[in-house]
Amino acid sequence: MVKVKNITMERAEGLIEECVTVERKTFQDANRTLRDWATTAPKNGAYNKVDIEVVYEDGEKVSFRFDMEYKHTKEINILQQEIKRMMVWYSGQENIPHCGKERYEELVERYKKDGSSEEAQKFLENYDISFQW
Repeated sequence: MVKVKNITMERAEGLIEECVTVERKTFQDANRTLRDWATTAPKNGAYNKVDIEVVYEDGEKVSFRFDMEYKHTKEINILQQEIKRMMVWYSGQENIPHCGKERYEELVERYKKDGSSEEAQKFLENYDISFQW
């Protein structure tokens, strides 16, 4: 499994003084930061955006926007779950509720044609997103 080299997180919403960019070396440290940040995230079902880039030792990058909510103060494997959910979706293994079955089937066909589905499956097989307890 290819290991994580660096994780960059930029809090894009929240109080001005909370909107900072940090770098972490492990999922554990990055998740700890997200749990800390989540203590000031909305409690009413809204969220604060966090831009995240995970760089692996071979140079592979995964970039995405994370919708951070107050509920994340209690979660352990926040980033790993988000990356796994994303890759499983792109690989065609599992839909997400708000997409709808028909639309998801169309997207999976497109992802199969453009190679995204295969790339996501290879990512799941080769890159470390191991959960920590």
